[in-house]
Amino acid sequence: MTLLALGTASAVLTACGGNPDNTRGILTGEGATSQQNAVNLFADVLIREHGINLAYNATGSGAGVQKFLENVVVFGGSDSPLDAEEAQRSLQRCNGHPAWHLPLVISPVAIAYNLPGIDGLALTPDALALIFNGGITSWNDPRLQKLNPGKSLPDEHISVIFRSDKSGTTDNVQKFLSYTAPKNWKSHATGKVWQGVGNGAQGSAGVAGDVMGNKYSITYVEGGYAAKMQKARLDFGSGPVAMTDQSAGRALDHIRFRDKSFDRVVDTKHLYTLNKPGAYPFLLTTYEIFCSAGYSPADRDRLQTFLRSALTEGQKVVSTHGYIPLPPSYQKKLMATVEAANK
Repeated sequence: MTLLALGTASAVLTACGGNPDNTRGILTGEGATSQQNAVNLFADVLIREHGINLAYNATGSGAGVQKFLENVVVFGGSDSPLDAEEAQRSLQRCNGHPAWHLPLVISPVAIAYNLPGIDGLALTPDALALIFNGGITSWNDPRLQKLNPGKSLPDEHISVIFRSDKSGTTDNVQKFLSYTAPKNWKSHATGKVWQGVGNGAQGSAGVAGDVMGNKYSITYVEGGYAAKMQKARLDFGSGPVAMTDQSAGRALDHIRFRDKSFDRVVDTKHLYTLNKPGAYPFLLTTYEIFCSAGYSPADRDRLQTFLRSALTEGQKVVSTHGYIPLPPSYQKKLMATVEAANK
């Protein structure tokens, strides 16, 4: 388990020093690698302002959900909500109470590639589905060339890099393709295990590193990991849109939840099929998954302090690492969930 406070080792040990106050000590979490950089920032604020160490192990969404359900950690981080079987298991883990989802960290999903001299590559969801399922294998395929007039695409094999671990990012990419390119995404495959072609790499940093180190490759990765990479412009129906804070923010304005409960699960089909000029709706919402009640007083207080801090103080710094600051109306809804928990 890694302590993600960004202070010195001595400061970390001092802050952990057996303080009986429930709002100090160590808070444990595990899961999505997509939010690791954001969690680092939140941890820095949490130790500095509240004396709590956040020990978050970024092992992937699948592992995070499993460790949460096994009561190994206080909360799990996942890019996908619990499925029906996992939700049922959470009742036992949470002493008869349901687990709730808080979509705390939002980042655009980048389609990152390595094509020397070819910036601003334009792709549609259908073209992307064909690349990822092996229907398009060469960069100079006429279907790609038609989308990119004026660009001389190379006669080179497309090397697809995918997440080899059980990944919520993979799940969201496959959902996006099944919603937006159902004719070209074979079997409408979804889930945390990749159903397309290519070579696997571990975690967000792994796929980004593989593409940066290999010409003619392409992958999907959270925006923060693609800051220094070439990124495709995606055409959601109103012309190609570059992935920027502004275009992602335009899509975030239209986000909605499955229902009006305190369990805030995003309606991804509504989001991913959004067609608004200048909007980039290919967003990854990473959930903090926690018990709505049933914690010890110490875990309850540390968790709620962390979530409040991340929703307020933490939002001032997330944009420095490619994440989207939460708009006030969205923050208000999430804060209502935090305040309703453990009552």
